[in-house]
Amino acid sequence: MTGVFLGYRGIHHSYAPMLVHWVLRERFGDGLVFEAGYVNQPGIHFADSIAAWLERCAVLVVIIDRYWLDRINLLHDESDWVRKEIQYFLDRDKKILPLLLDGAGMPARDELPTELAGLTRWIGLPLNSATAHADLQRLAGRLEQEVPDLVLSALRQPVAAYATPAALLRPEYEVFPFRAIPQLNDLRAWVTAPDGPPFHLLAGPSGAGKTRLALRLCAELAPNRPAVMLPRSATPAALDRLSETTTPFLVVIDDAESRPEVVVAAAQAIAAGGSASRVLLLARSAGEWLDDQVSLLLGRVETTHLPLLPAEEGDFAVAHAAFADRLGLSGQAAPTTTAPAMTLVEAQALALATLQSAPEGGGGPWTRLAAAERDRWITTAAAWDLPRLRPRDATEILAAVTMFGAPGEAGARRLLAALHALDGWRAGDIDTALALVRTMLPGPLALNPLQPQPLADEVIADHLRRGARTAGVVGILSDDQARTAAVALGNCLAAHPGLVDAASPLLVAGHGRLTAAAMTALPELADPEPLVAAMSRALPQVAAGDLVGLVDALPLRSEALAAFATDLTRRALPVRPDGAGSARLHRLLAIRLVFQGGPADEAVRAAEAALLGFGADGVDRAEAYATLAQALDIAHSPGPAREAGDRAIAMFQRFATDERARAALATALISQAHRDETRSGPAVTAYEILRDLDAARPRRYRSLLADALDLLVARTGRQDYARAAVALRRTLAAARPDAYRPALAAALFNLAVLLGSGAEAAGLARESERIYAELAATAPERYGSSLDRVRRRWEGRDD
Repeated sequence: MTGVFLGYRGIHHSYAPMLVHWVLRERFGDGLVFEAGYVNQPGIHFADSIAAWLERCAVLVVIIDRYWLDRINLLHDESDWVRKEIQYFLDRDKKILPLLLDGAGMPARDELPTELAGLTRWIGLPLNSATAHADLQRLAGRLEQEVPDLVLSALRQPVAAYATPAALLRPEYEVFPFRAIPQLNDLRAWVTAPDGPPFHLLAGPSGAGKTRLALRLCAELAPNRPAVMLPRSATPAALDRLSETTTPFLVVIDDAESRPEVVVAAAQAIAAGGSASRVLLLARSAGEWLDDQVSLLLGRVETTHLPLLPAEEGDFAVAHAAFADRLGLSGQAAPTTTAPAMTLVEAQALALATLQSAPEGGGGPWTRLAAAERDRWITTAAAWDLPRLRPRDATEILAAVTMFGAPGEAGARRLLAALHALDGWRAGDIDTALALVRTMLPGPLALNPLQPQPLADEVIADHLRRGARTAGVVGILSDDQARTAAVALGNCLAAHPGLVDAASPLLVAGHGRLTAAAMTALPELADPEPLVAAMSRALPQVAAGDLVGLVDALPLRSEALAAFATDLTRRALPVRPDGAGSARLHRLLAIRLVFQGGPADEAVRAAEAALLGFGADGVDRAEAYATLAQALDIAHSPGPAREAGDRAIAMFQRFATDERARAALATALISQAHRDETRSGPAVTAYEILRDLDAARPRRYRSLLADALDLLVARTGRQDYARAAVALRRTLAAARPDAYRPALAAALFNLAVLLGSGAEAAGLARESERIYAELAATAPERYGSSLDRVRRRWEGRDD
């Protein structure tokens, strides 16, 4: 372990050691900075404590002031602790940073004992009273440069003591023996490979063992490579200093799908740094949450899919013994179980539930554990002399803390005070209740969720069954809390799809706060369909005045939301019956109907209504014409569609002055090029616009730029365009294989056809065939014909 050792003389002479200790603890966290007066409390063996800290610390900060220099002769005494500390670091060639207080200088070589002469090789850093703030910041910066591991160590989250047995299911407690799987060797090889991609995604459902596998990887790497599991409390700013770390490291970001800003900060730190560092992302899926901009920033991201591990014979007995030992119940023998086939995590949950209740207790293991957790909260609250909690109250508190969390101390207290379960409680009792929550669910955040995920799902499900009384607090939530709640609710409904109707009170409360948050949070869910179903069921209950605001929150493109978005936009139209607001809603409805594939006649009517509303020429009217052209496309009216497309392009060219409008013009040009295969002009113009936009804003328009290149290849047959298209598609597919591998296969095939024959053409064709074969294996109805086309075209050819 790395750390900072503060060496000084005369604790009663100066406040400087305590001030330095306080600043460095704030920067690097508790447990990484040794100051004797703080650490050596009564009952601590002084010599043993000093020896242990000397061994664990990587740098010695020698605080030198006039008092230190006036007593420099004490360094000749071999029993002097200041001498021992300096000599320890010199003998082991560890780093030393002299800190010179208020004008004190470095001692001369001839003033020091021979054994300490090496101290003079180190350059001192001044600390003056007048500039103390800036000097202390510079000290912290120098320490980060000298001992870059401190940056990672500061990000480590110590494992909190568990307060309830259910917490023992969390991976950091490592109660159940680790089961070796081949993915561990693969990840180890990726981390240590000198030329591997810096990012790797480990995807799998909750309970698959992603976190446990990452913890084992970190433990195995620790002797040779710094590795840290990033805590939930870590902010993007905390990652900025990683760029200064020259030693290769591994950072693990758990729940990466809900922390895109942290993923981006890690990517920027890796790009700015010079070490062969690695970032392992853990997520429930490899889907849309890794959007184009984030993916292209990360570069090539390899993905490992981790399935749920099935329980093997004997796992229940092993888990029962391990949990019994940890709980001090080792005398209890494991009962014989005839449970049906289950996953490994379910077997562990069953073993823990059996230790807490009778084996014949009602419900599955997660239901029984949730009941035991609730009962423990009720018992503990009574022991704390709090007002009596009923089961429904305890469930509400647990569900609220897990779903909403809180951004800080004030927000945590405000949330609890607003709960129906604590209605009428005195202010002092609410403060005690907050202390109870922190004791029962310890962690780095103001309010930490119940874990593991299946147990949290069960508690939220129980809350929904009891009436979702937390709907009353939705109106006071911050945007972050609303998003957290939407994800928690989505995970719960995926595990308990029969509760979609019971979620309605939460989704419509607070002017639809959770519904609006869910629209952008869907990519974080491995299975968003149950949450979308709940949103659709709740839609008739949304107040008319809230509908337009919800339309504004909709993402422009989302397959999961296609039907919901169309229904919502239809319902919002009567709220804005005329004017520009109505025209905008009509255009949005037409766009959504086009995206959904119809009905075509309704899409055309909506687009025409938008045109009537946008009476004046401008970008809005140009976009309405472009939408009408798309609606006419699905209505199979090619002539009118081309005419509307031409009008959109002409109007865009007159009024498109900003970036958004120019991108819209490029999109309209690409659509028009598809409508008229005899013209290459629109594709050329679109390519030129998008090339300039991509140069000014890298990554934002790259996918659209690739579309324009594909069109140019089809229109001109030029190999240079085809090679550029393949290069772009490779970049996109490396970052988002789930979204862009089909387009890469098509681009490879197009270039192979243009080359005609030879080794390069054959190689491109084989690569295209391989991708299509992999895609067709999972979706034959979509990719089978493309695979057959590639095989027929290249059948009988050789290199």
